[in-house]
Amino acid sequence: MLSIAVALGIGGAAAWAVLSPPTTEQTVVSDPTYTVAQETITRSSQFTADIAWSTADAGVFGGGGTVTSIGVASGDTVTAGQLLYTVDLKPVYVAQGEVPAFRDLTLGVTGDDVAQLQAFLAEHNHFWANANGTFGPATLTAVKAWQRATGQEETGVVTSGTLVFLSDLPRRVTVPEAVTVGARIAEGTVILHDVSATPTVTFTVGSNSEPPLVGTPVSLVVGENTWDGMVSAVADKDGAVVATVTSKKGKPICGKSCSKIPLSITGEQPYIVAQLVPEATGPVVPVSAIATSPDGSSYVVTTSGDKVPVTIEATDGSRVVVSGVDTGQVVKLYATGTAPGSSQPSSTSSEE
Repeated sequence: MLSIAVALGIGGAAAWAVLSPPTTEQTVVSDPTYTVAQETITRSSQFTADIAWSTADAGVFGGGGTVTSIGVASGDTVTAGQLLYTVDLKPVYVAQGEVPAFRDLTLGVTGDDVAQLQAFLAEHNHFWANANGTFGPATLTAVKAWQRATGQEETGVVTSGTLVFLSDLPRRVTVPEAVTVGARIAEGTVILHDVSATPTVTFTVGSNSEPPLVGTPVSLVVGENTWDGMVSAVADKDGAVVATVTSKKGKPICGKSCSKIPLSITGEQPYIVAQLVPEATGPVVPVSAIATSPDGSSYVVTTSGDKVPVTIEATDGSRVVVSGVDTGQVVKLYATGTAPGSSQPSSTSSEE
């Protein structure tokens, strides 16, 4: 009888162990919080810069022959007296003047083209008389001195193909594609193109991106060079927005240093950094700490459950500068509850 009783006692204990529900510890999860901090927020986006230079015909060749060498490259800034080409192995130089070379300049001729030649010779310290437009003995002596200094034959005659006159120097130029070593060029052939002193700089924003506003701060980055400016104009083009950038005064963004921008870009492409959200400093909380009441006003919830009205001053999409709370105050994230002055529940955005 005793064994049966013991057996029953053991069996009952086992059954109780099987039928009794397991005991678990209850874990209390506290609401996530954020400590308000004094910060500066902004939001910028990067776009490919489109840099366009305008060109125009500039230098006209006064002779004819075969190009035997080229001494200038597209994008170079040329100065008076610089060697441009050799044609039939004879040098062709650049000089400043409004009248294109159209005849040989020799003893006895007169005209504005002679005055241009005299000014050119004076600039290179070969002519000290007045540039009166008359090719006299002093001009003859100066021409021979210049020819001697540049390794030319001392003929005292400046042939029509020796000088190419440009209206302004120094200036940036490009070489026409047709002007290559071995090419035949005739009298009147354009052998240089003038490049605008400043480019037009734009960037394009697709239809799926936020377009910039006029006045948006931007930076143009080309290699190691950076220029600050702003969006001065926006225009719709084929469903996208094209933004033109200038300096903050509406002038070329590259100012007086546009020559640092190469005409042909190799390597890293130039780009624009547009500050779509201007810098704002103040108490900052995550977007997820902001709750919205039915009337559209905003508030945050403190750890004690108080709902504090706030004003949104700026946002970069994930953080918000607000007024109405103090730095160091702790607020709840994803807070829910009743908005101030309302019996209706409200919740925050789930986006951080």
